[in-house]
Amino acid sequence: MNKIEYFSDIDYIKAKIYYHIAPTLKGLKPSSIVTLTKDKRDLCSLWDLYKNQILLDCGLDYFELKRDDQSINVMVYNKSYLIRTIHNSNNLDFLFQYGYYKSMNLNEILNRLKQRFVNVCPHEVGIFLGYPIEDVKDFIKHPKKPCLITGYWKVYNDLDYAEKKFKSFDKAKINVMMDIMNGFNFTNKNYLN
Repeated sequence: MNKIEYFSDIDYIKAKIYYHIAPTLKGLKPSSIVTLTKDKRDLCSLWDLYKNQILLDCGLDYFELKRDDQSINVMVYNKSYLIRTIHNSNNLDFLFQYGYYKSMNLNEILNRLKQRFVNVCPHEVGIFLGYPIEDVKDFIKHPKKPCLITGYWKVYNDLDYAEKKFKSFDKAKINVMMDIMNGFNFTNKNYLN
């Protein structure tokens, strides 16, 4: 990660974002959320300058869930995968209790999620991130229930499935970072997905 400190602004923010969204880039999950801050470099300003180019290069879409003076929370997503995930009948029935309706299009659904993001990260976001619905439900309904493992999400049910997913997500991140360190051409769309 120290090597990217010397990257140009656009390559720096691409490297940071691509690393965090690697499982989505690789088609392993429908979306990822990235929090951009004004720490070492002002990622918020770099995002505003380069966001369209960053995501054009990787073929994904984005939606800003929250923005304040110090940070921006961005959902980066594969549109068709996210729509399939949300419109899974179990997921859609679950989301109904939080004000999401079957008649809503994706933009309306994301705007509803954004409304719910105003004060706190809403727990149903796990559905959007592709987490198992039973784990999302247990996290919401049984906050004191001991989980089996904590990784990308708190796992309450299928440990084997979760461990395989966690390993695949980690591998995607390592592969993306290794490619970046080896001089990966950020505009190679065939690599992504």
